[in-house]
Amino acid sequence: GCNMFQLCSTAVLTVSVLNSTSPIVKINGKDLRTIFSHEILTLFSEVSILRSCNSFDTKANLTIHWVVKVNNLIVQELKSTSNDPSVFVLPQYSLLPSTTYYVHAIATDLISAISAYNFVRVNVLEGKIRAIISGFEFVTVGVGETYTIDASDSYDEVSYSNVELVFTWDCTQIFPTYSSRCDAIKWHASRNSSVQIFGVIYNTTSLITLTVIDRFSNRFDKASINVGVVANRVFINPQLSTPSPFHPVTGDNMLVINPS
Repeated sequence: GCNMFQLCSTAVLTVSVLNSTSPIVKINGKDLRTIFSHEILTLFSEVSILRSCNSFDTKANLTIHWVVKVNNLIVQELKSTSNDPSVFVLPQYSLLPSTTYYVHAIATDLISAISAYNFVRVNVLEGKIRAIISGFEFVTVGVGETYTIDASDSYDEVSYSNVELVFTWDCTQIFPTYSSRCDAIKWHASRNSSVQIFGVIYNTTSLITLTVIDRFSNRFDKASINVGVVANRVFINPQLSTPSPFHPVTGDNMLVINPS
């Protein structure tokens, strides 16, 4: 063709007619999946081929296999556990946190040896540490009484367990005066998921802080509980001239005594 200035050009388009068509590969669902490593990855595929304009789609003589890639490199050890080749299944903890995988479904026509593929991107989340102290955010304990703070429900979102978690506890007195010595209660530093405290000074409030850390990474979470120490509750023993704080407290025998 030529323009108004009589400048002309030509173009050539070549059309090739193939003897056969390519398979059509579909992976059901979204192109981008987001999961945690403790979750099972399951993908469903559909493959077909249209061999001529006068025929219907068919699945006959088609094979399918799956390939997983990271940074464009095939991860050989990631193999589907499904007996159905159209379904791709990876068990829990097969995928690494904070990693992006590309899962390819590749279909091959056994008649023409022509292949086609489709893929989905799978982002594996790192998962958070969840520090959980059971019960209320504020508890009271009498002078001379013990109370157990339980954090065994804390967990790692990656493994949904606390097996690999480290527990550290800290105490600060916040009422009536601030003190990092935390003399109002006695407690033993522990790396266990629970800690036992003992009331010492009444009319005080202390803040117990829990830090839960994953021993293999820098992930952590914190939780806290306020502990108020009240006047001791003692058992009145008629055989004794004075109340004894060393006898068990039951029913009507409980009496609140103000030490002042």
